[in-house]
Amino acid sequence: MCIRDRYREIVLSQEDMIKGVFAPLASDKSLSETQYKYVISALIEYQRSLHEAELAVEVSTQVFCIHFLADMKEYHWMQMMLQYQSFTDSLEVAQALVYASHRGYSKALLWAIDMYHRIKRPGEVIRLLLNTERVKEVLKYVEQTRVKGVSVTDILEVVRRLPGVDGEKFVRYFAKASVCFG
Repeated sequence: MCIRDRYREIVLSQEDMIKGVFAPLASDKSLSETQYKYVISALIEYQRSLHEAELAVEVSTQVFCIHFLADMKEYHWMQMMLQYQSFTDSLEVAQALVYASHRGYSKALLWAIDMYHRIKRPGEVIRLLLNTERVKEVLKYVEQTRVKGVSVTDILEVVRRLPGVDGEKFVRYFAKASVCFG
């Protein structure tokens, strides 16, 4: 949808830019690697220009960027954008980071966990940690944050799958742990 500003110039929304420019280019299988890199540069420059103009980058634009960078395996760009806080904390962006981790960018999982923690989604933090068999981190997280309602059954199920773990010893430790489980 095109709108005109007070100077009668056409203004494109971020949705217009993504759907009308970047998404078609991202899905164009005839582009060379060099051309894809050009599209990535244009997308990053577009986001930078929005920041510079002090315009909020819509969550859908950020999610598209994360997905595109993950699909193209351009993790260094994603790392740079994460370090410069180009992405806002939101459930959708955290989910996109989980997607990026599944596409091969393992560091994105840690960024997603941090984001879930900042947006106060402890259940998602615990789920991600359990899915990656990080039981010690789950226990530390629960103990430090005093989050309630953690499923003991889910944790013990993960422990049973871990090679070389003494289940009985773990259950004794677990029973003594000063954490609150619901």
